[in-house]
Amino acid sequence: MKQNNTLRAMVSVIALVSVSACIPSAAQYSGAANEKRNEVRMVRLTHVVDVSGNDALSADAVASLDLFLNENGVGYGDSLSLDAGDEAASAQDRTAIAGQLRRRGLLLGNQATIAGAMPAEGTIVLVVDRYLLTTPNCSDWSMKSKPNYANAESANFGCTTRSILGQMVANPRDLVQGQDEDGPNGAAASNAVKTYIGTAGTGTGSGSGTRIGGSN
Repeated sequence: MKQNNTLRAMVSVIALVSVSACIPSAAQYSGAANEKRNEVRMVRLTHVVDVSGNDALSADAVASLDLFLNENGVGYGDSLSLDAGDEAASAQDRTAIAGQLRRRGLLLGNQATIAGAMPAEGTIVLVVDRYLLTTPNCSDWSMKSKPNYANAESANFGCTTRSILGQMVANPRDLVQGQDEDGPNGAAASNAVKTYIGTAGTGTGSGSGTRIGGSN
């Protein structure tokens, strides 16, 4: 009796293996599981700014800040904020730091950030949040093109389109969260015109709006 039960179990296992072997691998393929996507991750850079001076930032503090910005290529797409500890940064310190950033075309955000350990007395931490993009690998030929009885998508389906989209976006953060709907900044767009009209030219003529090398 025991021998018969063992024989039946062996026959069942053999039958199950045979049925599994008949199922095409393509039928088990899930496109969502292997979808090629752009990977966006945020990195945080910090720099300690010495604000222990009485008035503006010292020359050493400015030089150190410039070195940090240059070495890390801080620019478009980076989000800048301050960590002043338990207390908010004083208006004087904030204005001094914002002014140094503004001369490089950088805007300091209004939000306060907690970046880690409490800043030492007489210092404020400049926090730079940056989004980095890693494009997908579009050379995955792990799935055979045939047989494909389920007409499933290949592992590379749409990969190139997504990769090109990621490389076209100037700020990778836009792939995570799009821009708001505030619309274009008309004031910023008109700055060049205002400067041209309201500032005397460098030519031989005089008065506002003077063309370079000539008169009005």
